Amino acid sequence: YGVVFWGLDFVVPSLGAFWPLAALRAEAIFCLGVALLFLRPPSPQCNNGEANQLFWPVVGVAAADMAAWLSFNFGTQRADVAIVTALSSLYSAVAIFYGWLIWRERLSRAQWMGVGFILIGVLLVGVK
Repeated sequence: YGVVFWGLDFVVPSLGAFWPLAALRAEAIFCLGVALLFLRPPSPQCNNGEANQLFWPVVGVAAADMAAWLSFNFGTQRADVAIVTALSSLYSAVAIFYGWLIWRERLSRAQWMGVGFILIGVLLVGVK
């Protein structure tokens, strides 16, 4: 992520918010295609009904991911990249928190420490 955030700082001002995201998605599709060349095909036990049930949740996650990247790119055009990057890095802590709050997942001590380190890091980036 650090390299991507750093690189976006150079290209978003000149290309805008959409084209860098399109390039990232094209790269992801290419890497997925290469990975699929080395993976085994799905087992015959895979039920198409299960795959159909996953289609819309996967589309929703992909749409939310693209919206998040567009928001990040627009944010870097209008604000300090260090602040936008620090705030966007909270996504992992938010995901862990929602898992704990909504789905009642049991978090390990290491996960809680990770959330704490993320929050401390964001606070330190904000201090000048």
